[in-house]
Amino acid sequence: MKYQYNRIESNIENNKGLDLYEIRRGNNSYITAYNEAGSGVERAVPYGGVLEKQSTVNTNHVARGSLNLFKTIAENHVVSGVAGMEASSNTYTFNQQTFVGWDDRTGTYDALFDHNQFAPYGSINESILGGAYHGNNSFIPEILSRSVSAFSNLGYSYKAKYNIEGSAKVDQATAFGINKRLSKNIYWAISGSWNIAKEDFFNVKWVDALKFRASLGKNGNLRRGQTTATTIKYGSSDTYTGKPDASIDSWGNPNLAPEETTTLNFGLDFTIFNRVTASFDVYSKQSRNLMVNQNTNPSYGLGSVYVNEGEISNKGVELSIKADVIKSSDFKWTADLNFSYNKNKVLKYGDRDETSATSYYYDVQSGRTKLIGEDVSSQVRFDWAGLNDNGDPQIRLRDGSVITYTDPEFANVSQDEMIATKPFIAPVFGGLNNILKYKNFTLNVFFTFKFGHVFQENLEVKYPQAASSIDWVKTKQKDVANAWKQAGDEATTDIPAQARNSAEFNSYDRRYIFTMSDYALHSAAHIRLKDITLWYELDKNFVSKIGFKRASLMFQARNLGLIWAANDADIDPESVPFSGREITFGGSFPQAYRPGVKVPASFVLGLKFEF
Repeated sequence: MKYQYNRIESNIENNKGLDLYEIRRGNNSYITAYNEAGSGVERAVPYGGVLEKQSTVNTNHVARGSLNLFKTIAENHVVSGVAGMEASSNTYTFNQQTFVGWDDRTGTYDALFDHNQFAPYGSINESILGGAYHGNNSFIPEILSRSVSAFSNLGYSYKAKYNIEGSAKVDQATAFGINKRLSKNIYWAISGSWNIAKEDFFNVKWVDALKFRASLGKNGNLRRGQTTATTIKYGSSDTYTGKPDASIDSWGNPNLAPEETTTLNFGLDFTIFNRVTASFDVYSKQSRNLMVNQNTNPSYGLGSVYVNEGEISNKGVELSIKADVIKSSDFKWTADLNFSYNKNKVLKYGDRDETSATSYYYDVQSGRTKLIGEDVSSQVRFDWAGLNDNGDPQIRLRDGSVITYTDPEFANVSQDEMIATKPFIAPVFGGLNNILKYKNFTLNVFFTFKFGHVFQENLEVKYPQAASSIDWVKTKQKDVANAWKQAGDEATTDIPAQARNSAEFNSYDRRYIFTMSDYALHSAAHIRLKDITLWYELDKNFVSKIGFKRASLMFQARNLGLIWAANDADIDPESVPFSGREITFGGSFPQAYRPGVKVPASFVLGLKFEF
């Protein structure tokens, strides 16, 4: 039996004095020159500073108990197993207070201050001092979650050649509310292996180990915050009543169930020539009952609720090879390669009606739907057809016709006219680590690679009229200089003419047809030098004389940049998209848009001692 108790407390204080402009502004925003008696200044907001206090407490109780079995029978048979239970409880409380009229010298504040009583001054803007103007919270929110699990595992091995193992687990959790039927979730797995190298008939001298594996199992996921029962949450004091208000936090769905994934895996492990070790796996994963945020009948008045209407398949391979390329008394080179390929496909993602291309794109961008039959990270775009002789953007429809935003047909363009992109998340990825040892020196050189995905240049910044926030800044993206200016330019540029009148400036369709096209999509394939680390181990005799067991020097360089990239736009596919007041075009798919801020290289110099 084991019992574990954890309690984590966090307390933060933010003391804002009168030396801050925002505090002086708040103090002076709601005053009259004289009170009714004709003397002095009357203030709605108490004079002084503001003290903000925030505290969180996370308390966790976990109790575990288990019984273990290990038995050898007649030398060749081994039976092992474990059975147990685990119960956990987690409580999270949050408390935030704002003290107005705070005097740091005396530790006092205006305990009677209530912004609702100052109606003659108008509604007090609670953002002036960065928080609500009341001395104490009207409520302290508490989140309590509990779970109980029962698990078992039983295995059998014969002569260490044939192995079989089965496991089962039952989960109950408060995450699914009071519905007992839905809170009981049974997950299981069965696996087996055959150690072929131990067979009498197997006699291949250069094969040191050879094992075949297979497994099948189902596991689940409880998405926190979604329950079968409707839940409410309390907010801060109502502006008019001064009392706590409440709102719907989550609409309950009594039919809600855990997300489930069934995985089938086949694997092969081998060692050859006493210097090459490899592991190869082929898998298929089927995820069902995925939660989808789906709109309900408008007459219900619910907006959207989560339903188990998603299904995604994943198929792939994983390969790991470690080889001693060179082995000698003074020098050793070990190479470690990891390679993964994953192909996923969206099979189902809720029910939705046929709608316009505009609505469809924003459904995908906001995560309300996925592209059926495509990769989970694929997006939809218009088929770009360049500019017309007036500098306006054009798209190509399925029937081959080319239209622009002023054509009557554009108003009726449906989602079927849009095309799916390649995935924005790499289906092929991995790394190669090289370890070179020479006497007391050890050098690690680590490369990573990603293939098969795309990224897109941010088309909003190429067309600055697309967002008013861009137009207020003086700097422009360099491609704006290549915008269409006169007839004939459409043969040499794809940047639309800048807005020539207010109608074009305010035209949503004009910018939408360009920025939501597949123009400027690039391959994101690349190879990167991720890390170089050099270790030098000091002479052990010298180190022992100064009282240490071992000592070494280390120099590390990280994020050293690209070795090769498939795109010819001189863009790092893994740069971090811009985020800020002027350029905020990441949306729900920040991985789609480049360039951005390159991850900087870093260098570390260290000294390690062992006693």
